[in-house]
Amino acid sequence: MAKKPVVGDSKPAWRPEQQFDLGATLEELLGESPFREASGDTGDSVTTAARVPMWLHRRIVKLKELSSSPYDLTSDVVRDALYLGLRLLNMRYKMNPDWNVESKMAAVVDSASTSRRLKKQVKELSDGLDDLWREGDMKHAVESLTKYVYAALDLESDWYRRKLFAVLASDQTVQVVLAQCTKKVRDVIETESK
Repeated sequence: MAKKPVVGDSKPAWRPEQQFDLGATLEELLGESPFREASGDTGDSVTTAARVPMWLHRRIVKLKELSSSPYDLTSDVVRDALYLGLRLLNMRYKMNPDWNVESKMAAVVDSASTSRRLKKQVKELSDGLDDLWREGDMKHAVESLTKYVYAALDLESDWYRRKLFAVLASDQTVQVVLAQCTKKVRDVIETESK
């Protein structure tokens, strides 16, 4: 059992968080100013960490680097996302009695939307490869496509993997870059897309 903080002159007692409004609506959360405070009113803070996939880290960094970004540091983005995310999770689990039913329905929609998500992801990859190719950096384009292909091989679902490789195989920019890749990479796309 955790000890209660000492009440006295040197250390103040724990207080409920004033800014953590659990009853906020989604519209109110969207309109709020970013939460970037690294410590509470009394200067207390802790460091917390979690490993995240690279695609999520890239989105965090991209939010910080936007020209209109209110964030100075990557940690500000993470702090705001955590602050908003905890409040959204509270709404999800405490305020929605139909959460179980809705989550099942969302899973069906998610499954049905797989093809659209795959096409969108490959389009984003294709656009990046196209930029590299047009800038004359074919080496980096080939490296990027190769890494993507080998990462996609780790997909557990055979259906998902075949669908992804079929979308890759049908993309014109991917085909241009693929022509410069090793035979092994070309064979992977050909084999996995069938």
